[in-house]
Amino acid sequence: MMRSLGEQVLDHLDADFRSAKYVESLDTIDFTDGDRVLFTFGYVSHQETVSSLDIDQWASLIERAVTQVNRAIELIYTTAGNTYSLESKLPALGEKLEEAGLQRTSDPVCVQVPRKFPALGSRDGRVQWKPDSDLWKVQAQRWVLRA
Repeated sequence: MMRSLGEQVLDHLDADFRSAKYVESLDTIDFTDGDRVLFTFGYVSHQETVSSLDIDQWASLIERAVTQVNRAIELIYTTAGNTYSLESKLPALGEKLEEAGLQRTSDPVCVQVPRKFPALGSRDGRVQWKPDSDLWKVQAQRWVLRA
């Protein structure tokens, strides 16, 4: 499901990502080089190892992008996690961006879906899915950021 959504987003953007250059350093990125700027955070901001320093660096990079291009920048966030898992660091990132003076509009979606895992008895290359009583909390947000 997540792969399909990602492919739809890339198709919608009509971007030629095969011609993209590798980034050697975040300090050297020239955001004026493209028609649109999109930041994607899939799962990364939900990780336990994300520190306040990481959030500060993300906010600084996004702020620089918004001010450098002088137009709206988009951020898409998707994640799925156990309903008891750690909370996203995205609210902290939003606070940092607001402190930097950026304006944000948001389109959030939050649903719960049943989890499924491969059953232990799967054979012949076919996966038999075993339902689980836990629910995944699936979140998706699209932010439009302006200076």
